[in-house]
Amino acid sequence: MSRKSFQEISFPSCQNRDDKVTAFKKHMPIARCVCGFEILVLPDFKAMNRAINKHVAEHKKLGDSSESLTEFLVEQVIIIASKMNPQIAN
Repeated sequence: MSRKSFQEISFPSCQNRDDKVTAFKKHMPIARCVCGFEILVLPDFKAMNRAINKHVAEHKKLGDSSESLTEFLVEQVIIIASKMNPQIAN
């Protein structure tokens, strides 16, 4: 196989890559914690539960004993999920 048959992708600087990631991230559903941390909203409830619990555990390590943080994050995820319009195939 010749080298010409492979498509080469190169980023001359990280700026081009970062611009593409930022543009893609704008279209992804994200829940934001009160601290500013972003959690990607997934259709998998187990994965969402793990992500929320992991983030709440980080708050507890830092000494933040906010009991309502879990409820707040779950509420954010439910609001975002209710606004999503999944394509249902018939």
